[in-house]
Amino acid sequence: MDDESADIDAMRRALDTARRFNIFTATNYDEAVQVFSEHGEEITLALLDVTLPGRNGVELAKSLLATKPELRVIFVSGHVGASVIRFYGINAGDEHFLQKPFDGSMLLRRVRQALESQQPLQRTLSTADSGFREE
Repeated sequence: MDDESADIDAMRRALDTARRFNIFTATNYDEAVQVFSEHGEEITLALLDVTLPGRNGVELAKSLLATKPELRVIFVSGHVGASVIRFYGINAGDEHFLQKPFDGSMLLRRVRQALESQQPLQRTLSTADSGFREE
């Protein structure tokens, strides 16, 4: 999911070269949720832009991981790094993050790493998730 159609097209072209992926695209949070509700059983990895208008890619990852904990996720961004993803309550390492701009070979390497990894991305409990509210 990315809100920039040029980025979606570039990622699609790179993934198409591998000739082994079924690719579903979305340009915003609601569209991504709809795609996942229709094709979730087929989806093993999600490429999610972190910075989006409205709800961000980290919020989307939390929602998807709640229904499919084994889902592999790679965050992409030209603005933030993996530490920001951890701040939002996802235990993400550098292997779960790809800094824009990147080339097709780097994307394919990161996708292979994610799919071969024995450690799926883990959601961590944040105060927002716990029901705790500061007064």
